[in-house]
This record gives sequence, C-alpha cells and structure tokens, in this order.
Amino acid sequence: MIEYRSGIVGDMSAGAEKRSPEAAIQITVRIPPDLLAFADQLVESGEARSRADVMAQGIRCIRRRQQQDQEIAVLRASTLDPDAEEGDWAIWATRNAAQIWADLD
Repeated sequence: MIEYRSGIVGDMSAGAEKRSPEAAIQITVRIPPDLLAFADQLVESGEARSRADVMAQGIRCIRRRQQQDQEIAVLRASTLDPDAEEGDWAIWATRNAAQIWADLD
C-alpha cells in the first residue's frame, strides 16, 4: 500500500535546490519485515544513505530493466543478422535510429 501525503520532504531553506535536483515527495510504504531488514543493512553498511534511498535505487533498477527489455525487443524485431560485423551494426543503427527511438517511447 502506498499512501500519498501532500508536502515536500527535505530542506526547503535557501539553496536547497542546488543540493537536490528533484524535490522528494513523502509517501508511506508497507513492506515485509525481511525487506525492511535488508534495507536497514544497506543503510548501516553505507551502501545507501537512507531507507528512502534504498527504495529509489530499487525503483530505478526496475525502470532500467524495463528500458533494457524494450531495447532488446526492438533489436530482436530488427532485420539485421546477429552475426553481422560491428561496422554493419553501426550502419544499421544509423539508418534505423529514428524508428528505434520511436519504438522505445
């Protein structure tokens, strides 16, 4: 369950925008205890700055994987032989760049 709370989280003092390019929005998230313990371990070990950072990293990872899946689907639908030489790939990519980007949107 995700609950939206109006308001901005973070330091809203002068110059705060310079430290953070995006203003964070506070939400409430319920997660299983084992995932919370893992998130806390990441924070304690210094791999993440906070629980919120762990969540943001996880969401970015999912988004990146979905983008990669889209790119793979575009390449699989291509007509270029997978055994083509590197130069052939470059020529194909140049000719088909507009369509590739359109398919990723």
